[in-house]
Amino acid sequence: MRKEPLALSIGLLLLIISFSGCVEENLPKEGDTRLTSEESIGGAYNASILYKEKYYDGSWHNFTGIKYTKDGKEYTGAYLPYMQDALNWIKSNTTENITVLCWWDYGHMIEGYAERNAIAVFSSLALKDTIAEFTRIDEAGKQRYIEEHEWDANKTLEDIAIVLTSINLSNNDTCEIIQKYNVSFILTSGYDKLIAKIFFDAAGKNSDDYIITGTHNPTDKGMETLIFQMWENYTNISGLEIRYEHYPLSGYYDVRIFELIVS
Repeated sequence: MRKEPLALSIGLLLLIISFSGCVEENLPKEGDTRLTSEESIGGAYNASILYKEKYYDGSWHNFTGIKYTKDGKEYTGAYLPYMQDALNWIKSNTTENITVLCWWDYGHMIEGYAERNAIAVFSSLALKDTIAEFTRIDEAGKQRYIEEHEWDANKTLEDIAIVLTSINLSNNDTCEIIQKYNVSFILTSGYDKLIAKIFFDAAGKNSDDYIITGTHNPTDKGMETLIFQMWENYTNISGLEIRYEHYPLSGYYDVRIFELIVS
């Protein structure tokens, strides 16, 4: 008679242990991503908008991405809905095979949605600590992120940063980069002013000379650089002409596109 309750207790204990193990295995890890829905937008690269959730800080957070296939390879990257009008403008008002210079965050949208060339579509390993989603996850998640993501060359991101932080588009270094990538247009979002420190650091410049410490505001020297000139004195930049500007939500979501007219 005593064996039955004991057997029952052991069996129940094993069931609890087994169930607990399954629950533990199914718990989300920092950096996990899941797809909630997908919207096809077609085009030359069969692009789709992805509606996703990413797990960090103990909960799931919504974000959007883009998926497309180019030259037989599938790519996924960030998609920012406020840039849709600008992307449509590029697709309708520029010729095929032109190259748009912009920070890598917008690269996949230029390639997959606007169907034009971007210099970079990924960050570089040297700049991984400037990626917001990377900094939010734990060490195990960071290692998985590094292993699972593709990376552009450090030099590529440095070249983009040199142009964005230049004072004169006609100087030799900047002209060489523009010619190297056959750049026709430069795209910038108001958000770029928030992350301008990254550009100066990536270009090998002392960001303290260009950004007021503890702020996102430029010093007098920083105000002379292209990244800030495109938002302050944009109608008088030698070598550039404004072709598009849009203010969907104002502030950091504004978008401007310039055409290079450097001889």
